[in-house]
Amino acid sequence: MKEEKMKREFLELTASLLEVERLDGHIEDYSNMIETKINEYNIFFDLNKEMHRFKSKDKDIVLGPVPFASTGNNVKVALMGLNPKFDKGHVADEKISAGTTWDQYSDFYNSQRTFNFVMNEKHSDYYQKTTKLLHALMTGKVEGISSLRRKYNKLANCDYDIFNELTSRNPILLTEFIPFHSAEFATNNNEDYISGLNPLK
Repeated sequence: MKEEKMKREFLELTASLLEVERLDGHIEDYSNMIETKINEYNIFFDLNKEMHRFKSKDKDIVLGPVPFASTGNNVKVALMGLNPKFDKGHVADEKISAGTTWDQYSDFYNSQRTFNFVMNEKHSDYYQKTTKLLHALMTGKVEGISSLRRKYNKLANCDYDIFNELTSRNPILLTEFIPFHSAEFATNNNEDYISGLNPLK
């Protein structure tokens, strides 16, 4: 199944990132590996400001890497982001929703559940913008969110329903160049910083 393939590739990428053969059991058991890898990235990018640094925990919850998120089907649209956003307190809630084991974690990030959470619980404007972009790609017409709500007969608090309808016809993959959470990633304006980074090494 395509959905299972996405979940498997999610775990394979994460295992490669943490330099282990495979991921089993609970995410908490890998907390030292995750923290070590994040410290390497923070040192590599010379991230001194707290808001720029990658985070390994939020409210004592281990923040597993997120190499990508998908709607779990045969992908038709792929977008790339820099890295997952760190919203203090909210990221912990997201990880709790994702589950405690790697299998649960992979299942969460490769299903509509993750998008339901970030749009209905976190009210992320990023996914509102993504919804507008998806509609534009599919129709060739750029419209604001208010116009889309009228077109799909949805209320202001039901933007996820529009996203769900769009991605049910055109499954989406959202990849992350760096799969660790930070509030506002920024580094030196130096091409060597980017060219020297292998995000899976």
